[in-house]
Amino acid sequence: MTNCFKKPRILVSLNARRGQGFLPQDLMDRLQRMASEMVVFDPYCNPIERWKELLHEFRPDILVTGWDTYPLPQDLPESLRYICHLCGEVRWIINREMIERGMLVTNWGASISRTIAECTMMLTLCAMRRVTYYALGMHLEGKWEPALLPSSLFEKRIGIHGFGNIARCFTRLIAPFRCSVRTYDPYVSDEVLLAHGVQRVGSLEELFSDSDVLVELAAFTAETTGVVTEALLRRLPPGAVFVNTGRPGVVDGDALLKVAREGTLQIGLDVYHQEPLPAVHPLRGLRNVTLLPHISGPTADHLRACGELALRNIARFIMGDPLESLITLDVYDRIT
Repeated sequence: MTNCFKKPRILVSLNARRGQGFLPQDLMDRLQRMASEMVVFDPYCNPIERWKELLHEFRPDILVTGWDTYPLPQDLPESLRYICHLCGEVRWIINREMIERGMLVTNWGASISRTIAECTMMLTLCAMRRVTYYALGMHLEGKWEPALLPSSLFEKRIGIHGFGNIARCFTRLIAPFRCSVRTYDPYVSDEVLLAHGVQRVGSLEELFSDSDVLVELAAFTAETTGVVTEALLRRLPPGAVFVNTGRPGVVDGDALLKVAREGTLQIGLDVYHQEPLPAVHPLRGLRNVTLLPHISGPTADHLRACGELALRNIARFIMGDPLESLITLDVYDRIT
């Protein structure tokens, strides 16, 4: 990347209410000082036609985008060189060809790994403690069934499919539970596993067979699509826990539903093949399944971390330095 050393024209596309968590006033003021000129566009108050017009009228060097940003048209202004996305998923905003043509794109990257790991631990504990079973009975049926004893996370065998940033944060969070942690990830180095006290296994079959808790955090690639089959799920011991806060496409959805209905596994899910999850989906109401509406990412009190990362990246762009959390073609293809 060549050095720029000049203030860019910045176009911010954020809803005033939903975007405030990412860019509170002090961060917005800092962003303003970094720009030669800055325009804030609220998609909630303007039609998509105005969005397309503004792109060519203002001719930004940088776009700052969020959950509510309209998709970008194919005929982008030649001035635009960098799209700084405050959130995770970018596919609805940009297409693959834009990156192929050299557009720089970043997202929130690893800034939310610890909050996803926290949610993963919560779902694990909810599954171990049979929270959905008890909550439905207590709230809806007036039940009191303390005789059905739950399980504890202490000293359990934890299997993690995929050992990226979220898995590493999760491993640190569960350290006080004195669990034995193993992973299947052919791409992670032995040095990384050693640093986290995690053992490598040679196959998914081994990982599933010997885990009291299996956490699904593998990257979504052509090789991992649907790799968690019914046969693998059935290798988990009776009463084991299966948690997915990673990519839904890694798991065979029909197989997961079939096994879930049998009730032998305790399951925690935050991601689904179809989102929003249909109101009449058969996963709903299963007492051995804890469901969340894809909220394991940044919590309201930690959206600011995504905004701070965005400002660091914009400063790096201005100085011509490498960007953090860059969306390469490989990363783009793995995003669901």
